[in-house]
Amino acid sequence: MARGTRPTRTKSAGIVSLAEVARHWQVSPATASEILRLSGVQDTGLRKGPTYRRKDIWRVEGVPDVPEALWVEYWEPLLTPADLAEIMPDKDPRTIRRDLESRRWPVIDLGERTRRVRARELAREIEMRSVKRWARKVRSENAPTTGT
Repeated sequence: MARGTRPTRTKSAGIVSLAEVARHWQVSPATASEILRLSGVQDTGLRKGPTYRRKDIWRVEGVPDVPEALWVEYWEPLLTPADLAEIMPDKDPRTIRRDLESRRWPVIDLGERTRRVRARELAREIEMRSVKRWARKVRSENAPTTGT
């Protein structure tokens, strides 16, 4: 190494700040901190402010092993009930909240009243439901008619 040059510090892709966790979950930093505390996730101690391992965050979300190739996709902000209402304007926001409570959608429970949905899982669920709807339609159209 040349004299006077220092190695550059690279930010570990596996370590995130409390603010990043809060943005990912779309909650306040205080709420994120409380969720992490209740889940037993501890600060890594690697920086001045609180930091956490992404794998620990995903474990809280119910996904213990995310392949590194999917980290970017899995780190997108989770969808709130309000986000779902924008995506599905034909559904009432109260219906969406009830659907999340009854697990009709792939839900991530972060707390007693904090539910989120991963966009990837929502897209997969919508696609699966549309295929099932199409299959039911085809079956009903091809069903033998009784009568004359």
